[in-house]
Amino acid sequence: MEILSGVLKRYLNLSLLETILFLLFGVAFYYVLESSPFFWFLNTPNGGRDLNSFPRNIFFIFFWFLIFFVGGKIIISVFKLLSSFRKYNFKSNHWPKEWKYQGNIRLGDEEDSLLVTDSNSGCILKNHYWKNLEINFKCKFPVGCDDQTLGIIFRAKSLSDYLMIQINNKEVKIVPHIRSDGNWETMRLSTYDIDLIFEENVFFDVQLRVFNEKVQLFINGNIQLDWNIPTNTDLKSADTNKRHEDTYVPNINFRNAYGMIGFRAYQGESAVVKNLSVRRIAEFF
Repeated sequence: MEILSGVLKRYLNLSLLETILFLLFGVAFYYVLESSPFFWFLNTPNGGRDLNSFPRNIFFIFFWFLIFFVGGKIIISVFKLLSSFRKYNFKSNHWPKEWKYQGNIRLGDEEDSLLVTDSNSGCILKNHYWKNLEINFKCKFPVGCDDQTLGIIFRAKSLSDYLMIQINNKEVKIVPHIRSDGNWETMRLSTYDIDLIFEENVFFDVQLRVFNEKVQLFINGNIQLDWNIPTNTDLKSADTNKRHEDTYVPNINFRNAYGMIGFRAYQGESAVVKNLSVRRIAEFF
C-alpha cells in the first residue's frame, strides 16, 4: 500500500485520500466487470470470465485508469463550472473558514473588511471558481503604511499558482504578476498617472475584469490596465533571484482556466479591502 501510494503520488500527483479512492474504485470496477452481463465480450470460450488472464487484464487496467482519471477530471470541471454561477459577497463571518491564507492577513476594523498584510503567498477564497469574472471592492491604504500595495489574485490553482495584478502606490505602478510553483515573474508596467496617488485611509473603488486572456483594471471607474495574459513565463527562483531554469520557459497551464480569487500584500505592505463582490461574466460555449 505504501509503495503504490508513493508511486502514484510521484507520477500521478495523487494524495493519500485520492490513492485510497483509486484503489476502492478499482475493486468495485473489478467486481462490476466480473458480474455484469453488459461486458459479455470479456467471457472466456467456456463461458466464464477471468479478468486475471491476458488480454482481459490489460482491458481492466486500462479502463480502470481511464475512467477514474478522466471521470474525475470531468466531475471537477463540472463542479467548477457550476460554482462559477455563484455570486460572492464577503462577510466578516466568512473569515477564515471560507478562506485559505498564509501570513498575518486578518479582519479589518470596518464591518465586512479584510486587512491584507505581511503575507508572501496571500489568501484565496476556497471552493469558489471563476474563469471570466468581475471583481468589485473598495480599497484603502492605512495611515502610517510605508508600502501601500495590494495584489488582486485570480485564476488561482493554489497559493503557489495564480495570476495577480498589483496596485503599487509606492512606485506608482500597476504590476501584473505570475506565480507558478511558488516562484514569481513580474511585468513592470507603469500604467497610471502620478495624479492617482491615493490619500491614506481614503477608500477608492476597484474593479478587475477578466475575460479569456484579457485583463482590465478600473480605479474609480477609469481604466488603468489593459493586459493580455502571456502563454509562458520566465520564472525567478525565490532564493537566487535568477531564472528558475535557464533552458526552460514553462507554459501557464492555469492562464485560461477556472480558478479561485484572493489578495496578497508582502511583508511591510498593507491594504484594507471591503464590500468585496465577485460575479461571473457570461460567455458562449
